[in-house]
Amino acid sequence: MRVGASGGAATDTLDPHLGTSNTDYMRLPQVYDPLVKLSHDGKGIKYFLAESLKVDAQGTKWTVKVRPNARTHDGNPFTAEDVLWNFRRIVENNYQGAVPLGPINIGASRIVDSTTLELAFNSPFTILEEVLAALPFYYMAPRNWTADKPVGTGPFVLDSFKPGVSSSVKRFDGYWDSGKPYLDQITVLNMADETTQVNALQNGQVEAINYLSAQSVRQVQAGNYQVIISKTGAWAPITVRCDTAPFDNPKVREALRLVIDRQQINQNVYGGYGTIANDVFGVDDPLSAGVPPRNRDVGRAKELLTEAGHQNLKLTLITNDVVPAQRSVATLFAAQAKEAGIDVSVEFQTATTFFAQSYLKAPFTQDYWYYVPYLANVAGATLSTAPFNATAFHDDEYDQLFQKAISTLDAKERAGYVQAMQKIDYDRGGNIIPVFYPIIDAVTPKVGGVVEDISGFPLGNNTYQDIWLQP
Repeated sequence: MRVGASGGAATDTLDPHLGTSNTDYMRLPQVYDPLVKLSHDGKGIKYFLAESLKVDAQGTKWTVKVRPNARTHDGNPFTAEDVLWNFRRIVENNYQGAVPLGPINIGASRIVDSTTLELAFNSPFTILEEVLAALPFYYMAPRNWTADKPVGTGPFVLDSFKPGVSSSVKRFDGYWDSGKPYLDQITVLNMADETTQVNALQNGQVEAINYLSAQSVRQVQAGNYQVIISKTGAWAPITVRCDTAPFDNPKVREALRLVIDRQQINQNVYGGYGTIANDVFGVDDPLSAGVPPRNRDVGRAKELLTEAGHQNLKLTLITNDVVPAQRSVATLFAAQAKEAGIDVSVEFQTATTFFAQSYLKAPFTQDYWYYVPYLANVAGATLSTAPFNATAFHDDEYDQLFQKAISTLDAKERAGYVQAMQKIDYDRGGNIIPVFYPIIDAVTPKVGGVVEDISGFPLGNNTYQDIWLQP
């Protein structure tokens, strides 16, 4: 199966712990397995290299049971020692997965036997399972892994890789999940834009394309291709840095939220396939109670700007093409903001330029997140110490609520903390989230096994071992 992939860059990597681009997150699960992964509806946990994850009564020790029949591509057993090596590498190098692991204590963690690992934490940390299942930073590699020998336990073995261009993998006959994968080979081709993707599908150059916009749906369907549209909890916020004027004023942040016509964005940009959002993420989490709708109120937005002393606001919004339609959302938002007297200039950057120059730096830009259970998402996105805190949101009350939430084993108590945190997101956070965007994939009639998925990742959350290609 050949895939025309969106969102790659010259920085593409096969390092299991350093994925960043959309094409990274497509390739990594071909070569490596996680311990656990979210189910397609986001409500359960699917076990991969782990057979179980269990926390003790104090919440400070997790026991990981490793699947005994997993082997690496070079024929060695995959053991608890390999798992500990992955966590040690992430933490000691302060990779992007380190902070979401909270108070982990690698030095106090220990190997019990070849298939049992005890992970120790300095204080209660009850959300490890959600963190490992939802964040794509914890793909597992054997402890003899090197960058020039990217061996994993995944369903496919690497054949070739040219960063920013393409990759090819072949079926791993020794895969632990008996009978899988179904495909013999996958070739991923980085493609510059959606037009190139659609043309490649129609010309028979590829069997699958991902991250399509709503505008391509009718064109692709007219050619009798399958279109898979997933309602997701994925979010592509407009982000404002809360430590930078004028966004350090909560009234300005509220005004920007009130000028948005969310229905118009969903219809005009996402073809109605998205889900209206109200500036709070993780609302699909069972711990969430949801948040009130935020109706458009241009008059109130003007009042707030006047009260803040910014009635003639001029802003530059940096947009990009990392996920579909971000540029369209930025352009439509600028038109909507003009009705409140806000002059928004939209500046476009390619993915490569955006990540090099603007991501986590620019005061007014756009980010993207796939669906992650709320507390695990907070650890990566909005906590003061979060590695991807694009809004520079630092709130002592919020941080304290988070610590209480991850310290309790009582689900009802944890839900109370989550809902209090979401109210802070709603009232004074730095993310403006108009819509949970859909994921739209297209495949030829010969492709089977691609299912709808809540994650915001394409092709059934990149679960390639479950996809097949008919002769």
